[in-house]
Amino acid sequence: MTSNIRMTVQAALALVLLLAVACGSSSEAGEQEAAVEFLNLRVEELASTRAVIRFDTSRPTTCEVEWGLSMDAMSTTATDPNMELGTFAEEHEVPLEDLSPDTMVFFRAKATDPMGDTYYSDVMSFRTEMGDEGTARVNVALMSMGSSIVDKSSNFSNMADASTWGANNAIDGSMSTEWSSNGDGDDAWLVIDLGQMRDIEAFGFRSRKMTDGTSIITSVQIIFDGDTMMGPFATPDPDQRYTFEIAPTRAQRVRVEAVTTTGGNSGVKENELFER
Repeated sequence: MTSNIRMTVQAALALVLLLAVACGSSSEAGEQEAAVEFLNLRVEELASTRAVIRFDTSRPTTCEVEWGLSMDAMSTTATDPNMELGTFAEEHEVPLEDLSPDTMVFFRAKATDPMGDTYYSDVMSFRTEMGDEGTARVNVALMSMGSSIVDKSSNFSNMADASTWGANNAIDGSMSTEWSSNGDGDDAWLVIDLGQMRDIEAFGFRSRKMTDGTSIITSVQIIFDGDTMMGPFATPDPDQRYTFEIAPTRAQRVRVEAVTTTGGNSGVKENELFER
């Protein structure tokens, strides 16, 4: 009799424990966020060296795109330049810069929610457009060609030229980096020393931008060895790389000056000087 009572009590306790666990699991499941869905993932503004990946997420997340030249080597990461670190959004826009013409690119979107859970989209691909091989020229403004920044109006937060926003970014050959002045607006400028006398026949330029519409250099001019001025050249779209043909000029130092801007921390993604 006593044994039967003990077994009944044990069974009752087991049932209570089972119900408690079940109720607890149900409550936790109710509080858990649904998985993030990737919506309308697409490639836009496709060109020979650039593409823009746009997509929405079903709830606010961070935003990255992982990409590479094969499905097994998507080791390069690009971010949404409109989102500051630690912010979350549902609409995302990620430019992929410095691509090669006529090349297959594989990519996937990556999103992390405020709880720290990370989600990935399916892998997609696209092929960049053909480049214009007939206009291939040598950009002698690159640091890799021996050029250097010898002066500038300022660097953001007065940092060094080799810093994240330093002037070296304007001649490093990468559209993924940029030089930002320290609020110089229309008075932004820098001086490039080409390392030797060069015969320049074209000038390339792309401005930086801020999400609030500031920091865009909408026109620019260049001065060769403090003597010969050319421009102004209209550069209204910061998402476009402009190339301007100029009268062949021999020089070693080139000053690049903002003429008109939208104010703020105006600056440059890339300056290019092409030798004939």
